[in-house]
Amino acid sequence: MAIVVDYRCAGCRCTFESWEATPVPSSSSCVSCGGTARRVYTVGRVPGPRAESRAAHSSLSTEQLRGALPGGCHLPPTALRRLAARAAGDRAGEEREMRRQECAIEAGTLTPDTLTGHDHGH
Repeated sequence: MAIVVDYRCAGCRCTFESWEATPVPSSSSCVSCGGTARRVYTVGRVPGPRAESRAAHSSLSTEQLRGALPGGCHLPPTALRRLAARAAGDRAGEEREMRRQECAIEAGTLTPDTLTGHDHGH
C-alpha cells in the first residue's frame, strides 16, 4: 500500500509530498537541493481503490465527497476537491483544482474568510 508522505528539507526548507510504500522511510532526498529531507507527520492516509475512483471522484457532489473521505466533513470544498483528486491518484485533477484556487485567490473570491469548516460536535 502506498501513502502520501510529507517531507521537509533541513537545508533549503523545501516541503514536498511523495507517494511511499509502507513502511515509510523517515528521510528522503530533497527534490529541490538533493539534501536530506525528514518526514513531517500529518493527517493519516486516505483509503480507497485508486483506479476506479479516478473517474468517479469528479462526478461526486461535495456532500458525497465529505462522506467518502476521512475528515472530509471538516474541510472547505476547495480542499476537499483537491484531496479527492489526490486520493484517486488523479494528478491532472489535482493540478486543475490548484489552478482554480490560484485564480480565485487572484480574483479575491477565495480568502481565509471563505474557508469555513464544518462542526458536528466532535
